[in-house]
Amino acid sequence: MEYLKNKRNNINALRNISFALVAGLIISNGVAFVTIAKLKDQIYIIGKSFSGQATATEGKSNPYRVFEVENHIASFTRLFFSFDQFTYDQNEEAALQLIGSQGKELRKQRIAEKYRDKLKQTNVTCVAFLDSIKTDMKSYPYRVRAYGTQIFSDSKGRSVKKQLRLSCTVSETGRGRENPFGLLIDNLDVKIKDLKRR
Repeated sequence: MEYLKNKRNNINALRNISFALVAGLIISNGVAFVTIAKLKDQIYIIGKSFSGQATATEGKSNPYRVFEVENHIASFTRLFFSFDQFTYDQNEEAALQLIGSQGKELRKQRIAEKYRDKLKQTNVTCVAFLDSIKTDMKSYPYRVRAYGTQIFSDSKGRSVKKQLRLSCTVSETGRGRENPFGLLIDNLDVKIKDLKRR
């Protein structure tokens, strides 16, 4: 009896795998090939790059997706705009996993401005956090506006407080260890304004 039960479970597992293979749809989009397989009412998208209505379905069908988008933006802000000379490289590398190709341009800009060298010379610590995030999940890519604060402090106790304003779009991508929400930031526009000096 146990043998028959195990056999039935194995057959069900094979049927699910067969269904995924048969239902697998390969879409040609330029050079990229995307495989979409439906398993247990979830859509998995595997490929180098893909953008389109098919990727927007999770945001429309999952009421909790908006919280993941907000957490994604908050994580990027914390990593990219909070640092000191010891955490700069690690934070920047982690932040660049959350943003699209624009991240490379941001890194080049910081290298050109010798950002890391200035941190070592001044021994400044920077902390950034968001006060509010406004998300439009009805459009795709999702549109986001965020408002926050960035505080620079030196070893003598002096600090400069700045206002952060971010606007961007967010699109779906594959989930992974470095990008657990499966989202990518694009079209990032950052405005930083001095608020208060102590």
